[in-house]
Amino acid sequence: MSQHLCHAYRCTKAVKPEKLMCARHWRMVPLRMQRMVCVAYAIGQCDTKRPSYAWLAAAQIAISTVADKEGYGLEQRTQIGLIEQMQRGASCAEWEQRT
Repeated sequence: MSQHLCHAYRCTKAVKPEKLMCARHWRMVPLRMQRMVCVAYAIGQCDTKRPSYAWLAAAQIAISTVADKEGYGLEQRTQIGLIEQMQRGASCAEWEQRT
């Protein structure tokens, strides 16, 4: 089984599957955005491969916020957005392999 990694751009730190990011990157996400991600999270969503669109949107905002804070501009980002991938039917595991 593949390892679940922090979803921050270019981070390779392993995290629990229910976590979006490692502690270092999660602390960079403003508290209001953290709450949005947590409220939209459904227990077991990566097991079912069916995260909600609310969670996908909140997660993408959090990931983009961290990338901006770390100096990765939009043109530097090579990953495809979570929402676009899920609209194409990509699973959580597939998304993790692409980041």
